[in-house]
Amino acid sequence: LKYSVNGEVVLKDELKGNVDFNDQAGVFTLNDGVNLNTTNTTFDNASNATLKFDGDSIITGILGGDTAGKSTFDTIEAGKTGKTVNFTNNVFANNLEIVENGAVNLAGNFKGDNINYQNDGVLNLSDRKEINSNITTTDGKGTLNLLGSSTINGTIGTQADKLKEINSQNSGTTNLNNNVFANNLNIGAGTLNLNGNFTGDNLNYLANGVVNLANNKVVDSNIRTTADNQGVLNTIKNAEFRQQIGEETKKLKEINTAKNDSTTTFNDNVYSSNLNLLESGSVNLNGNFQGNIVDFKDDAKLNIANNKNIDARIVVGDEDIGEINIAGSTIISGDIADSLNKIRA
Repeated sequence: LKYSVNGEVVLKDELKGNVDFNDQAGVFTLNDGVNLNTTNTTFDNASNATLKFDGDSIITGILGGDTAGKSTFDTIEAGKTGKTVNFTNNVFANNLEIVENGAVNLAGNFKGDNINYQNDGVLNLSDRKEINSNITTTDGKGTLNLLGSSTINGTIGTQADKLKEINSQNSGTTNLNNNVFANNLNIGAGTLNLNGNFTGDNLNYLANGVVNLANNKVVDSNIRTTADNQGVLNTIKNAEFRQQIGEETKKLKEINTAKNDSTTTFNDNVYSSNLNLLESGSVNLNGNFQGNIVDFKDDAKLNIANNKNIDARIVVGDEDIGEINIAGSTIISGDIADSLNKIRA
């Protein structure tokens, strides 16, 4: 089958053979229920072409990649409402469009320029797989489910158009390696490495998971937990948190910060059972802190803004370490150090 113009071919049953798009902007459409095996069906010169799935389909084998018989499409369209397209292996395309409210399952890696939600569809990425492209949406739509130890190497969403939600509700490790914009970012019992900034409404701990925020990154959202004393937040070095962390009745389990030569800034109230100042860095509390313990494990500096208070005990892990700087009027409701381990200043 060879295209001579920019037309559309609609496939009503599986095809065995070669499709040559001849560099045309042709469209190759698979009807609902038609599957594709890329060993039996090969594609050439598809760099301007579009592959459309009009319903449920299973794609077996690698799709695209510009090896023999596997020319990379400009655009793949999938995700019709109520339908599911299953890609069982790696997918290469300039653009993957999730066109309606259906589901797209990626059981292999995806490499391209962009994945775009045109509507409120769902993208499921399997365990130990990667997406190497940006992900975009409009009007706060689209759900991204990370089903295991997954990695996303592109930007997710934009400041103006955030994803509806990202779910990393598993016991694996998720790496988000660029900036993320989503209304809700949900973490389960696993580990989430935020290697870019996060902007949204809420970062939610749905179980006792761990979030690691990379050096010089910012979280501009509320951080919440569904149960008291649940969730661990670690800063790798410099960090900024612009909105409230925890709630009075649902505190985080612990926050670990103040690494050497670092500054961590909390610009709103913080509710955490434990605030651990691990090394000799600085922590700026520009909101109130409420919890059980502020623990100086090394010679850190704690800077408290004017009219902000601490409702917790302050403990010191060794003699003559730690410094508290108070900018103005402050109430510290708990004990400060003890007779054996006094705070330095």
